[in-house]
Amino acid sequence: MLETIKKNWFAVIIALFLVVVTGFYINDQSKNTVKSKKVDGKQVVFSIGKDNYFADDFQVKLDESLGDSALYQVFRRELLTNIETSKDISTDAKLRAEQTITYIKQSEGAMGLENMERDLIALGYEGIDSLATYYENELKYQDLITESFVAQYDAVFKEDFEKNKPRLVSHILVYMEDPKNPTEAELEKVKKIEDELEKGTSFADVANLYSDDKKSAEAGGSIGVVDAEASLVTPFLDAMLLLDKNETSEWIETEYGRHLILVEENEFEKLLRNSEYFKLLEEEHFEIVSETLMKATESIDFVFANEAVENRIKKVLGLTQEDED
Repeated sequence: MLETIKKNWFAVIIALFLVVVTGFYINDQSKNTVKSKKVDGKQVVFSIGKDNYFADDFQVKLDESLGDSALYQVFRRELLTNIETSKDISTDAKLRAEQTITYIKQSEGAMGLENMERDLIALGYEGIDSLATYYENELKYQDLITESFVAQYDAVFKEDFEKNKPRLVSHILVYMEDPKNPTEAELEKVKKIEDELEKGTSFADVANLYSDDKKSAEAGGSIGVVDAEASLVTPFLDAMLLLDKNETSEWIETEYGRHLILVEENEFEKLLRNSEYFKLLEEEHFEIVSETLMKATESIDFVFANEAVENRIKKVLGLTQEDED
């Protein structure tokens, strides 16, 4: 029996996952309807008039509507779980899990933890106790895809990257009602910022304390990864594109006032560490993501339960053509 389970581990996991998801779904549906009712030996989920709706029917409907997506989530989870975990990733994942649980407890309480538990189970995990494993897999996934993107930089990304010059940018804004004629108070604020930077206070800390762009100030002045096509005022955009990594501009005047601009990063591989930039490329080049995941199955001798399962996964990944009517 044990050997049979080992050989068909993926199929077993899929079955267990669908049962768990269905269980949650049926439980939610049953709260306001008939409980523990059976007809002809079949569990009734709920009744409307004389019509009974059975758990078996929901299993079929769930598999029809969520089957391939659920299957993909289990595939992704098991693939990444079986890729070797480095010590750095393990340490980072445990820290993230601890911080996340602490934050959820403080901000949302027991209900937040219950929602997290349900979300993790919906992704194929065992619950909140496997949050560190979830983070391990996400970090391994990012490393795996980043490595693939970097390997294909010359063939796929280089032309656009060199043309649009994406970079991770921060700024400090001193708002001025009339930038051409700043008030004494506005100039004093400019001088205070210069003094803080001169004495070694970090750009992020100064932005947090003094920048009048409150949204970016909360993130240490960061406006994320932007490029030549960004919707920024022209003087700001032009000055930003002239800066190299770790360079800070002189004060740049725009219609909003005066800005100091810092380019924190402009190297492709390192920009991929920015979650928003990574997600953007992940969506634009999903074919590379798909091919990378399938190739990873070969490196760990990953075996699908059968050809039908493999084809369903490939369908989600866009590696097979849709059946024509």
